[in-house]
Amino acid sequence: MTELEVLRVLVLVSVVVAPWSTRLFVALPRGWRVVYGIGVVSVAGALLGLPWLAVLWPIFCLGNLVVVLRGRLPRSFPELASTVPFVFSLVAATWIVGGILDLRILGYGPHFSFYAALHGNVLGWMLVGAIAASARREGRRQRLYVAATLVVSCRSCSWRSASTSRPRSNRSAWPG
Repeated sequence: MTELEVLRVLVLVSVVVAPWSTRLFVALPRGWRVVYGIGVVSVAGALLGLPWLAVLWPIFCLGNLVVVLRGRLPRSFPELASTVPFVFSLVAATWIVGGILDLRILGYGPHFSFYAALHGNVLGWMLVGAIAASARREGRRQRLYVAATLVVSCRSCSWRSASTSRPRSNRSAWPG
């Protein structure tokens, strides 16, 4: 298997697993599993040769955000924190579509797009989602979980990368 094939399989696995964290925030409405199944099948079909199906996945992710918001904007920090994982899902969905359709988003090809999608699904939707779900619980640690959700999500979205930044000292560790 090539690296791209492995990435496609991992993206599909993350698409199958990540949306189940939605149930940490709200009771899933009737029909959610059917729509979820259609979304997963659309990503699988897109990865297997019908690329136009990829556009259904962002629609599913947007629907998840609507289900969580229930038609109103967040009015408190815990409510705001509960929307963060779903923003990650929309960003990951964008990268999935970009990778499948080779849209060269920000100049990046399919490999980077699938890595970014994995980052959004696994770290954003699942890990930050678990922290955000804890932030919704009343108690002593609620503020800690809210802060952790917002800090981790902001840090995760940072444009500065260790691979592109250079040491700040005069003596560079970089050759040349």
